[in-house]
Amino acid sequence: CNESPSEAVVREVEEESGYIVKPVRLLAVLDREKQGHPPPFPCHVYKLFFHCELVGGRAKRTVESSESAFFAEARLPELSLSRVLPSQIHACFLAIRSGTTETKYD
Repeated sequence: CNESPSEAVVREVEEESGYIVKPVRLLAVLDREKQGHPPPFPCHVYKLFFHCELVGGRAKRTVESSESAFFAEARLPELSLSRVLPSQIHACFLAIRSGTTETKYD
């Protein structure tokens, strides 16, 4: 595939939610095994977190997601902890609020 990481982010967000985004920057590259996700996986997984601006589209149901919505940081819904942890989302909000430009790596 000749797709850049930014192009992949735009495609994935639109495919899974219906929204069109513009990637602003990479916030974090996290090693799933070092983050405490349950349960352990048989293969190694790195999680990439991007800060994106919403530029268009609308929420839609897809094969990969039954619903898309926006949530305030303090009002997150129940999460799939094997995929994302509340602490990871809070760290992303903090990085955006603080204006830090450093990407966090495990």
